[in-house]
Amino acid sequence: MTLDELHQQLLAAGCNPNNYAIGNWEGMYDGICLAQFNNEWHIFYAERGQQQQIFSTFESQDMACQAFLHIILNMEHRHLVGFFQTSDAAEALCNLLTEAGLSPIQDMIPYSSGPSPVRYRVFVVGKEIFKARETLGENIQVSTT
Repeated sequence: MTLDELHQQLLAAGCNPNNYAIGNWEGMYDGICLAQFNNEWHIFYAERGQQQQIFSTFESQDMACQAFLHIILNMEHRHLVGFFQTSDAAEALCNLLTEAGLSPIQDMIPYSSGPSPVRYRVFVVGKEIFKARETLGENIQVSTT
């Protein structure tokens, strides 16, 4: 398996590219990476752009890609489809996605100390991103209103 084939398989499976890096991992904020160092392929965790724990080392690209594919496919891949100031707006999006047969996840996070100190996020998981794009349009608009 090549790096490009690996990349295409992960995208087709609904994996979120924000969770992993293939080849060029510099700047990876927080995720699992596959990269070549000298003649070895390493699967490792990167945090804040720094290589942390090495999980596995391989001599062949094919074996490294197969192992990486297995690891990434077994992760939960959330895709942000909504970011709102009000719970009503997030709930409306959740209702729309539920009516389309999806299982959205909603949460609330601290945001600022201003007049609206929290934001409401809506996610779909894995391959549901394809149905969400179909339902909401290819360019999912993340709103702050």
